[in-house]
Amino acid sequence: MKLFLKRVAFKDNYIIGRLKFSWYDEHNNVVEDNKSLCDTSLEPSKISRMLIPTGKYKVIVDHSNRLNGDLPLLLNVAGFTDVRLHRGNTTKGTLGCILPGKNDKIGWVSYYFLRSTNKRL
Repeated sequence: MKLFLKRVAFKDNYIIGRLKFSWYDEHNNVVEDNKSLCDTSLEPSKISRMLIPTGKYKVIVDHSNRLNGDLPLLLNVAGFTDVRLHRGNTTKGTLGCILPGKNDKIGWVSYYFLRSTNKRL
């Protein structure tokens, strides 16, 4: 699976993005999803040094000792280690990871449920 994050709202204390993904089908062809999977709140501020470079990233699922669970991990993020998708609502819940959710109020993303896989992130 690959993720594509596009930042769309640059606020003083946080940044909201749109997250898309692609995957390989049973014939090893890349399938692109043209709709946004969800909104994200990830960086504490637009002036922070914690900005994940926008782009496409390979993702694996492995165990996070810090977050105590199996979570998606972005690979080969320049200048970062251990960038994950995990639960959280505000920038207080992240050190630069992607918090998938719905941006339904200012400065907040509501916890997101992936209906297509019946799994929570």
